Amino acid sequence: MSVEVIATLAQTISVGSDLYKLFQFMKSDRPTTKIEKANMVAKTLLSFAQMASISSKAGDDSLEMQQMWKKIELGSGVLHMMSDGFAAKQEARDGNLTTGEYLERMLANVCQFSRMASEQDALQEKQYLAMSDEERANATRPVYDYSGDTRVKIGDKPIDVEECKANLEGAETARKFFLAGEAIGKGHLVTQTAEAIGRFIDFAENYRTRRRAVQQQELATNLLIDRTTIPTEYATDPVLSQYTCTITHEPIRYVRRDPHTGTLYEAYAIIAWIERAGTSPLARCRLTVGELQEVPDIQAQIDNRLRELDEANATL
Repeated sequence: MSVEVIATLAQTISVGSDLYKLFQFMKSDRPTTKIEKANMVAKTLLSFAQMASISSKAGDDSLEMQQMWKKIELGSGVLHMMSDGFAAKQEARDGNLTTGEYLERMLANVCQFSRMASEQDALQEKQYLAMSDEERANATRPVYDYSGDTRVKIGDKPIDVEECKANLEGAETARKFFLAGEAIGKGHLVTQTAEAIGRFIDFAENYRTRRRAVQQQELATNLLIDRTTIPTEYATDPVLSQYTCTITHEPIRYVRRDPHTGTLYEAYAIIAWIERAGTSPLARCRLTVGELQEVPDIQAQIDNRLRELDEANATL
């Protein structure tokens, strides 16, 4: 039996357990507050959405259908996380929840929502990979800016197979991570390890923030790079022509160095390469924009030579 089948069975059992607890709560004669009733409705919607999503996946429905149910599940998850947060806070204020129990409930909710979001991301990448070469050539994927409180779409870019595979692997890893956190929260382990779980929550909350910071830094670096090139009439200059980019095959105007091979590149060209392939052009190992090195002495030599040529032409 594969790990994926076991995970699906475990998730099905978890949803069934939630529905049973919900049924028992509805049968009880204990007076309920408006917050508890709202939470009960949200939990019911989420449970049915989860069952539909599981059934769609088990029934081998199309990726589009699975993605539709996952979006419904994700929307229900937002409502449940908000309502259960209010309910848990009220219970803690009334003394019906200990600090540890409150933390484990919040942990389970945050990780459950993050796990569903990771599954949604994975389905999107699978949908891109399922396209034919011709469909991918005519399609684009959105580019987002993560600098604010919410992501903002700033454009589109071509679909790259290697990027999709890397994103899919990252989404699957994140899903396993948050699934473990969800199990810890629902397993009532926080009350026994409150301090360790506190560090875990901090890590979970900062995980996406750090990822967004890296993406934003690379985006900002790319936007700040000047795409001015060496004028054509200077291309054969003996000083400038000794620094030629292996991507553009032209003299370099703004230089960046690959730390793995020491190769010099035109800044905008190597950044575009990394955004597309995520690797060093020659070493073929992983390379990020942040790892590229500036070369001040060579850059100064290029700048000075261009200044000399411009001054010489101005006196003619």
